[in-house]
Parts: sequence; structure tokens; C-alpha cells
Amino acid sequence: MTVEQNTPHSPTGETPLQGWKEIATYLDRDQRTARRWESEEGLPVRRHRTDRRSSVYAYASEIESWRANRPPQSGTHEPPPPVHASSHAGILSAVAAVLVVGLVLFLLSTRLDPVAEAGSDEGIRTTEVYAHAIVGELSPDGRYLSETDWVSSGEIGIRDLETGEYRRLGDKSKWSEGVGEADRSIFSPDGQQIAYNWATDRSGEYRYELRVVGAFDGGPKSRSVYFNPEFRYIEPNAWTQDDRLLVWFQRSDWSVGLGFVSLETGELSVVKSLTGEVSAATLSHDARWIVYSAPSSVDGPNHEIHLLASDGSAEKNVAPHRANDVAMGFTPDNKTLLFASDRTGTYGLWGQQLDDDGPVGSPRILMRDIGSVVPMGVLPDGALIYGRAMGAVDIQTAELDLATGRVLAEPHIVETQYQGSNDGPWLSPDASQLAYFASPGLTMGSRAARKRLMIRDLESERERQVPVEGLRLGSYHGIAWSPEGERILATARDEQGRWSLVEVELETGITRELVSGAEFALRPIGWMADGKTALYFYLSNESAEGLSEKAIYKIEAGQAEGQPVYVSQGKASVGKILSASLSPQRDRIAWRELTLPETVKVMSVDGGDARIVYQNQPDEQRWTLSIAWAPDGKSLLLLRSPWGQPKARDIWTLPLSGGEPQKTLLTVPFSKNLSMHPDGKTVFFRAGAKDIRIFRTENYLPVTDAPAK
Repeated sequence: MTVEQNTPHSPTGETPLQGWKEIATYLDRDQRTARRWESEEGLPVRRHRTDRRSSVYAYASEIESWRANRPPQSGTHEPPPPVHASSHAGILSAVAAVLVVGLVLFLLSTRLDPVAEAGSDEGIRTTEVYAHAIVGELSPDGRYLSETDWVSSGEIGIRDLETGEYRRLGDKSKWSEGVGEADRSIFSPDGQQIAYNWATDRSGEYRYELRVVGAFDGGPKSRSVYFNPEFRYIEPNAWTQDDRLLVWFQRSDWSVGLGFVSLETGELSVVKSLTGEVSAATLSHDARWIVYSAPSSVDGPNHEIHLLASDGSAEKNVAPHRANDVAMGFTPDNKTLLFASDRTGTYGLWGQQLDDDGPVGSPRILMRDIGSVVPMGVLPDGALIYGRAMGAVDIQTAELDLATGRVLAEPHIVETQYQGSNDGPWLSPDASQLAYFASPGLTMGSRAARKRLMIRDLESERERQVPVEGLRLGSYHGIAWSPEGERILATARDEQGRWSLVEVELETGITRELVSGAEFALRPIGWMADGKTALYFYLSNESAEGLSEKAIYKIEAGQAEGQPVYVSQGKASVGKILSASLSPQRDRIAWRELTLPETVKVMSVDGGDARIVYQNQPDEQRWTLSIAWAPDGKSLLLLRSPWGQPKARDIWTLPLSGGEPQKTLLTVPFSKNLSMHPDGKTVFFRAGAKDIRIFRTENYLPVTDAPAK
């Protein structure tokens, strides 16, 4: 890593303290105190930028200046007195001693660290298998990947990782051809078939069934193998040699379970019922053990690993720890369970030895810094396969001339406390604060992981985390600030996966449910001017005729249910309301509606007729991802993307008095979300890019555990 030195704000030639550990050591405090002093008292800490995360460094001279100007403290929070220049000899002696001890420890570590003793003479070897993937399931021979075509149809397909060729396996070629989409898929042991779950409107409700399709020409046609209308969700996790599918499912009462579906009889045998969501479930190669990850506490963000006998006769926690753990799979001999854990501070690959009764001894780290991963299994030759998120998505800001579309100030990243994986941003009504969701260090395989709601003071640049407990706030559909800036409106899910619309007090983290028990995600729009009436969008269940209601509702605190303000109906996604935004005056709503062609509509918060302010032309082929209002309420900012080019996005201004939208000259890799400052020129947005890449890691076991070659 190249250290930033000799900048206008850096002490020329001074060697920086690298990382929180060195900074805390210099302060004679622990790392938590150092971080707190940065957040609360302005300790001068700088940040590097890398492709994976932001690392910190500091200069001793700046710290000493901070000490000198810091108000006197009492108790244990007082920093130690600075080291004086007169003690040069003592310092040199201490430094020499530290270097000698460090050298000895380093030499010992290369012998004792299992990473240095991994499986063969060449050590751990990691290679990239495929870039820009939509993570699916790998075939037993490692050549093919089962994928859902999320771009054009939602159909299941197969990708040849050697040629990159993708081929759909079902008949659906476009989203407009009706309801139905695949989600999770797995290969049969011989690699000739694929089992997957398929979203369906059978029984008049949006439910999932299990289907099987031939992976290559000449295989069996797609067929339904299991459907239970009482299940909200079901997914296949492993395929046994005797043609059973390990599945996890969610019932209508929101409880979940693990079990086996027989492909011969179509019957489900439940192994265990649970109360919360599970993730990364898989099966040992001899089908003796089921392993899965589940939340370690009701309100905590972390997961722990469970080892469950396939007949339900026994269950044990694997390497219990306060860290976040995600199961990765079993070695071919079933003697080691592999899992990802952040118990060292960053995610590493760990191994837990097993015998006939379960875990034996303590786990060992096998590979450091494996990154944010999706488990994809272990091949017969022992190679570990996983998807990994590369790149970064951050909050950025720029200045625009809305009249001409010119860029007045080039975009730059807002250096938030957590970097690389942020959702947002959302400006407070007075533009003094910025809200965003941070996802520091969460593995992608952790379905129920929580994001942190952060509030940033734009003047002081200090940040704080809102202490929300017991609910997982959703970031995908955004949040909305109350008029006085002390509360937000957001969606949340409980441990059973039910959706609710909640009000959150930012100072205390106290939440109040306004709407609860929804099967589909509620989408907050905002509060009306009275600060009591909330506006939101909800998509109802589909009827037996395949119709569903898409409506904007308003609800006041204490009301039992919301009242519709605007209603649209249609099959599948037709008429769906997206990207809804409340005007700064809190008197109108703008949204994108999936009509044919797509339209942008504006309507009063009190109801009445919805006015079409823009309609896509037949040859335009663009969709709107996000909508923001100009401060005066006279125009809209639209973040748009061409069809079939999901990474090509740009900002347009749309005058509400009439006229065509005008493309601005701002060119950055936009992601989603726009927020406009009351000054009429500063815009905040989420931008960056992340790719999913598939990796193969070999020789990760220590020499003592590695199979003979």
C-alpha cells in the first residue's frame, strides 16, 4: 500500500502510525477508545482508499497538537502525557527491544501459523474461475454454473465457465411473459439435472415450488416435484445420492424448518423446525450432517453455525464465538467443516475438525482475509469454491447547474466512518445531517445480517450509529425523514421475516410499528407536513385471476390500517409503483409506474388525479431507478438506465411545467438513490461498482490434515 505523504495537510517526511493498533498503542489506550476519541473528540485520523476497504493512519505530531488543544479530561479517559524530546536514548532502546521481539515473533509465526503450513510445497493457491458472475451453484466437475437470468426473464439457466456461454433452460424469455422466476438452484450429483425453486401464483398467492430440469440437451423437461400452498418460501440446498433434496422452508405462520424432499415420492420429511431465518445450509458428503448458519441472538447482527444430524437426533454449535460465522462446506473426507469468520477482525477461512460425534477441539484459521463471500461448496478434489464481492460502493456528492445540466463541482466520495458498502444517502430536511446504511464486513452468505443505520453531521463530519434493536431495518427501499428531523420512516423485518413500517427515534433508537405483519416489502414515502401522517406504498397478494393491487396509502399513528390515496391494478409487475418521492413542500408525490410504456406520475398527497409528467417513447428504452425533487418543487431529477445496460446510468432533469428531460453532464458509476440539497445545486448519490467473482482455493489445509498426494 502506498502511504499518502507530503500532501498540503501532512507533516513532510514524518512516518505515520499505521492502523488502529499502532494509533492505540501510541495513545496507551485500547482500539475502542481510540475509535471513540476520533468519533466524539476529533482525534486526527486519516484514511487510505483501497479496492476493498478503507484503512487508517495518523501522524504523531498531529496527535500531540490534538492533545495540547484538547480540554482537560478526568478519570481513565485522560490521554497519557506526551513523550518529551529529552528522552531520545530511552526511546531508541525501547524501539530496539521492540524490533528484536517483533523479529523473533515473526520468525516463530511463520512456523506456528497454520497458514504457513498449508497443504503442499507451493502453499495456498487461489485462482479466479470467472468474473462478473451472478452467483449460482457449481456443477460437480466445476465447469458449469446454474444461474437465474435476472436481466431479461427470471428463468433458470446454465453457464459454461470455460467459454462464458449462457443458455436458458426454461421457456420464459422475457419478464413480460408472466409471473415466475427462479431463485436458488443446485446440481444433481451426476451433474445432469438442476433442482431450483420457482415463484408461482398457484393457489392465488405468490408462493414457491420446487422444480427439476435437465441441464443439457436430451435431459428431462422441467417438472414440479414439490408444492405446498402453506409455505411462503422453499429452497433446495443439497442433492443426495439417493435422490433427496435438503431444503429449508418458511411456513405461513413465518416459522421455518429444515427437511428432505424425496424426488421419488414428492414427500417432505421435516428434520427440525426453527423460529428464525437460516442461511448457508448444506450437507456433508456422506449425508450424515446438516450444517447451517443462524442468528446468534434476537437483536445481534452475528450468526453462529449449527451442526445437525440428518435424522434430527443430535445438534451442536460449532466453535461458538461472538463473531459472525458462515458455513462454507465440508472437505471430501468429511473430517473438516470449513467456515468464514471475522473473529480476528477481518474475514478468514477457518476449519473445525470433526469425528463421528461432531466437533473435536478448537477451530484453526486456514486462510486470512478471504473477503465478503458466498459459499459455493467443495469439489471432489478438495478445492473450495466461493463467490466474492469485489470493488466498492460509496456515497458521493457533486454540484450541478439544473438549468443547463453543467457540472459545477466534480463528484467526490464522502469519507464516512465505514467505506466500500453503503446504502443511501438521505438528507435531513434542513440538510444538516445525512443518513445512510453501512454494511461493514458482512459476508454475502449471511441472509439475515443487519445493516447499521448511521447519521452524519455534515458540518462537524462526526457520525453516530442509531441503536436500533430487535428489527432488521431495510435499506433497499430507502428511508424518509420527519419534518423536524428527529425521526425516520423505514421498513423492517422481524426474526420470522415479516415486514413492517416503523418510525424510529434517532436519538434513542426506539421504534414504533405503524403497519405490521406484511408479506411483501412496504416502501416508505414520507411524512406529510403535520409530521403525524405517514405515506407508504404496498403491493398486495395476487388474486386468483392473476391481478394484484399496487397502492399508495397514508396512515396516522394509532390507526389500525392505512387508507388508500392512489390505487393501480394489473398482472405481474404491471402498474407497480417504484421510486416514490415526496416533494420538499410535502404536498405532492412523484413516482415511476410500470405501465406500458413506463410513466412518471405526480399527485397531491391528499389524492385526486395522478398526472403523467413523462412517458417513455417506444424507442427510448430507458427506466427510472430513482427520483429526487428540486428544492423549489418545479422539477425532478431522474436517475435513469438504458434497457439491457444495467451499469450505464445518468441523471436527467425533468421540468414539471412541460418539456423533455435534459441529460446532465455528470458521469459517474451511479448505483441508486438521489438526494438534493436545498441550495439547488448540491446532489448526493450512491455510486461505485461491485463485481461478483468466483474463486477456487486449494492447499488450504495444514500439512498435518492435508490428504496424501
